[in-house]
Amino acid sequence: MFGDPVKNPKGWKIVNLKTVFSTKKTGTKCGPFGSALKKYEYVNDGVPVWIMDNICENKFVKEGCLYITKEKYEKLKAYSVEQGDILISRAGTVGKMCVANPSTQQSIISTNLIRLSLDSSKIEPIYFICLMTYFKGKMGRLKTGEDGAYTFMNTGILKKLSIPLPPIKLQNKFIRLFEELEQIQKNQTQSNQYIEDLFNALMQQAFSGELT
Repeated sequence: MFGDPVKNPKGWKIVNLKTVFSTKKTGTKCGPFGSALKKYEYVNDGVPVWIMDNICENKFVKEGCLYITKEKYEKLKAYSVEQGDILISRAGTVGKMCVANPSTQQSIISTNLIRLSLDSSKIEPIYFICLMTYFKGKMGRLKTGEDGAYTFMNTGILKKLSIPLPPIKLQNKFIRLFEELEQIQKNQTQSNQYIEDLFNALMQQAFSGELT
């Protein structure tokens, strides 16, 4: 559909990522420094703080986040996350990313994350993360280590990153296919779980003498 993004055989326009940043808020934002959000300020329930455990490659995991009070959130609103924002790890497995899909209107990123907000009228967030996930080490001369993670990632690198930008209609078509595939995978996972549960039930009946 897009061709090799490095060789760019289809001749897509090459743009700096900063030219497609969201105009509604800061395009890139690192999480708050430790001095702005201390460990003792976390609470058992409240406004979610997304951490590295909430990011899988191309998948946003809502469970396992931390929490702060609404009062603390008001002080850290500059780090807030909205649906469609891209979350990127900048520690541990550097460069791991996903599109955020929070279940609450209020949430923020933690210290070790970067929030990337793009103009969805020009570029689809899923297109970007797929580009960065499946062509690691090729885009913008970003380097990857032996574990496949990026060796370094910050807002300055993202601003200078050059990527091919196909027409938004073609990106939208890709997103539809991507979502169809995700639904198929979800259905298969549910089917596998059903088969496993059925098998376990049959084994219990067989060894208890209930199966005739």
